[in-house]
Amino acid sequence: MSMSADTDMAPEVEIIDLTGEPSEPDPDEGLVEDDDPEEEGDDRTRPVAFPLPDGVNYRAQLRAAIQSTPEHRLRQTLVRLIDSDAAVYSALARELLVVGTRAPEPPASTVRVLPRWETCENCGESYDVNSAAQDACVFHPGEMEAVEERFPDWDEQCHGPMDTQENQQEYPENFDWSCCEAAGDANGCVKSRHTPAVSKNKRRRLV
Repeated sequence: MSMSADTDMAPEVEIIDLTGEPSEPDPDEGLVEDDDPEEEGDDRTRPVAFPLPDGVNYRAQLRAAIQSTPEHRLRQTLVRLIDSDAAVYSALARELLVVGTRAPEPPASTVRVLPRWETCENCGESYDVNSAAQDACVFHPGEMEAVEERFPDWDEQCHGPMDTQENQQEYPENFDWSCCEAAGDANGCVKSRHTPAVSKNKRRRLV
């Protein structure tokens, strides 16, 4: 009986490797199990191999990428490309520059080039200086004035000033133009040629 009791209470024996050979490491040791592993076949990103085939799908993908890229990033990319690629430089120069009509200053061989696209000071539209029609610009030369009767529930003590630029943009129908007394959301009352926002005399020359 005592022998059986001694056997039941015997401590666990630790096995020691005396061969001197290191044991093989557990390949899963130190790895953290992913609770939400990616599904099989999930797309991975990698650099695009160039040149790309000239296919419709690739062009559509590039157009989509242009639409989703921030404007400042596109500008940086264009500047970098015109400095490194002569073909891109020539293509963009044809699209974005025009030759000035005024006689160049000496030396006579210098060609004055100006931006092709301008923003109109009156209507705020972007326009091509090569095709600016005489009546292309439609605008109001006056100022927008708030009409109190159209703000029946507006309390300036609570809501703030009534005649603000924010309200002019959000509630244009509650304003009138001082030039023609039309509602703030009415089409312009004057037609004329576009006027660049930057004076031609002060416009920075590109060359």
